[in-house]
Amino acid sequence: MLAWDIGLDGRRWKKEELADKVAAIPARIEVINGQLLWTEEDRLTLLAMLLEHVGMRAAVQLGDLASWRAAVAVPDFEQPVRSGRTWNYRVMSFKQGDEAWQAVHEVHYKDGVPIAYSATPAVLLWHADDGDDAGFQCLDRMRVALSKPVLTEGDFKSAE
Repeated sequence: MLAWDIGLDGRRWKKEELADKVAAIPARIEVINGQLLWTEEDRLTLLAMLLEHVGMRAAVQLGDLASWRAAVAVPDFEQPVRSGRTWNYRVMSFKQGDEAWQAVHEVHYKDGVPIAYSATPAVLLWHADDGDDAGFQCLDRMRVALSKPVLTEGDFKSAE
């Protein structure tokens, strides 16, 4: 499987990756039952190739900004709870009087909308039988929280 280097801005393929990328170009571009190409794998390969060349900044100009935001609001690390409900780690900002602080909390969503958060900050915790990388996986989920917009109590809607 090819490794993709899709950044904010487009780029040219490097000499050492050129042969593998060219070999992966779908043989024929045709429309089958209203879709380009025969397989989802070919469609994703072509999309990845194009995104490497034009970059994410150009791609987000092609659609509705609200749709793009909704797509990235559900990260890979979001854990399903039950139908329409998920959770992940997010940075929360709090203010009491003159004091302000931030901490990583578990945040729960209903249909992508934040509805609740843990009363106390998240702790780094995993089961001993989860494997040697479990701690790193937990840290990775928390690290993703640091790259997302900070939430405040005002961002939460009550569950219905």
